[in-house]
Amino acid sequence: MKEIPYTIASFDNFLKEKKLMASKCQQCSALWLPPRPI
Repeated sequence: MKEIPYTIASFDNFLKEKKLMASKCQQCSALWLPPRPI
């Protein structure tokens, strides 16, 4: 999966495409919505 840096603009673009963007912890696979830098 392509890794896209989180910005407000990228989050808005995903919403316009009817997609959700989340951050995923590489250690425990937890998801955070809305995304945040980890």
